[in-house]
Amino acid sequence: MDHNLTLGTIVECIDQLIADPTFINKLAGEDEGFIETVLDFFARLEEQFTPVEFVEEDPILWRTAQDAETD
Repeated sequence: MDHNLTLGTIVECIDQLIADPTFINKLAGEDEGFIETVLDFFARLEEQFTPVEFVEEDPILWRTAQDAETD
């Protein structure tokens, strides 16, 4: 089971609900804030389960970028 995919789907669905004014207007005031808390929770879980990919930096490209920043 791909936890990251499932969590991403949950986050996307909650985003859609929050963006829908007909849904949000039907919520009690405290529930509006709570759904955003729930969104933050699932977004944090999604980040936690997202694999970190190690990318080795190219020293030549790094030097070129540093030179461009100092110019």
